[in-house]
Amino acid sequence: MTGRAGRRISLLLMLWLAGCGPGQLPTPREIPDVRLRTLAGQEVSLQAFRGQVLLVDFWATWCGPCEQSIPELMRLQARYEKNGFKIIGISLDVQGASVVAPFVKKHGVNYTILLGDDEAAGAFGGIIGLPTSFLIDRQGRIVERFVGVRDNATYENVIRTLL
Repeated sequence: MTGRAGRRISLLLMLWLAGCGPGQLPTPREIPDVRLRTLAGQEVSLQAFRGQVLLVDFWATWCGPCEQSIPELMRLQARYEKNGFKIIGISLDVQGASVVAPFVKKHGVNYTILLGDDEAAGAFGGIIGLPTSFLIDRQGRIVERFVGVRDNATYENVIRTLL
């Protein structure tokens, strides 16, 4: 089977084999060792961020809820960066930097943006909705997964315990 129906059946089969229902994809225990590109084309390893508390946010320019959450994420970055906190936004836009760079500039994003793909999303256990965020402690362990828009208080409750 090909196309959209084939992908949907593949996803449902993957969920069934993993023993998870929709919205309950398995989350890896540690930040995956994936290498992604910055908007300038430089390769970055996510492992290079060990030692910092991270919020890794999967998003896309065409995602309304993602755009809605950006100002809140920017406030989190500004508030906690001096304490060793860093946000990494991983764009899943297929068009890459050609659409992401103007969007980031327009919104004045103050955190790291990397270009992701299906492989990066898969390394985090799969992404079933955008935005999807992961909070990661200083040892590189994933401690929380959030699907959908969250208010900063939800993130801050966990961030404060990790700093």
